[in-house]
Amino acid sequence: AADVYFWEAISAERSHRVERLLYCPLIDADADLDFAATTRFKDALRVLNRCIRLDQTRIAAYAKRGAVLCKLKWFDRALEDARNYVNIRPESPTGHCLEGVAQHGMK
Repeated sequence: AADVYFWEAISAERSHRVERLLYCPLIDADADLDFAATTRFKDALRVLNRCIRLDQTRIAAYAKRGAVLCKLKWFDRALEDARNYVNIRPESPTGHCLEGVAQHGMK
């Protein structure tokens, strides 16, 4: 399902500007979060942690948790999730996109 969202976003971006083709709109780590948003993301993180503990092959959970970690600016942990995603499904662009966002955020 995460791949479907990724390609829908790519199609939408392609219609606007070519240089934004590799931008992943699911992960906008540059935006600052207020306290309420931070709390919601941390709640989501707890749920995704449980999901991954139950099934470590559930790649959608890695993608979502990686996106949440990027929003919280915890890029080192997001990079781990991206690499786990890529190890499970290396042909998918979603994990590679998340990996790039996490690496960019660590700079």
